[in-house]
Amino acid sequence: MAKYLRRLGERVTVLTTSAYGRHSDDDGGDGVVRTADLRLLRARLRGRGRVQGVHGSDTYSPKRHPLSYFTVPDRMVLAWVPFAIRAALSLHRARRFDAVITTSPPESTHLIGRALAARGCAWVADLRNGWTFESWRRIPTRLQRQLDEWLERTLMQAADVVTCVTQPVAEDLGVRMDANPTLVPNAFDP
Repeated sequence: MAKYLRRLGERVTVLTTSAYGRHSDDDGGDGVVRTADLRLLRARLRGRGRVQGVHGSDTYSPKRHPLSYFTVPDRMVLAWVPFAIRAALSLHRARRFDAVITTSPPESTHLIGRALAARGCAWVADLRNGWTFESWRRIPTRLQRQLDEWLERTLMQAADVVTCVTQPVAEDLGVRMDANPTLVPNAFDP
């Protein structure tokens, strides 16, 4: 997405975690900003310099992370999102973004979009997977599930545009939230 936006002449800043390491292009003025992430601290305590790739780590493991018993919508709400919101607001003050695009999972990423939208940015919430529709997350208590559903509804209705990667997720949001999401399938190329 950044590649196409840049080709259209847009200035693009990518805000991401430092937990998976750095890329050789990070310092080349390509607009990539990496923020702190508590998962990196955990990796360092285990003698590693970075978190394993998503599918090789416990992010998508059937084994539950201890924080998943307490956090909604996901543990990134504590591990990364506070650092990301702080960085996003600081970047916005310095550069005045026209728009922000947040992509999930993790679902807590959309809190960053909401924070920037509250300061005048247009906001596109992009869902790669369903949030509560066929969710890969296991939420232990009824109260947490209700909070998760409330967050989904509140954030998706606050976004200026919602995009979904699959038709079933788009249809679900349309029915449950009376939303009008746009379908942008994987491998879409304008």
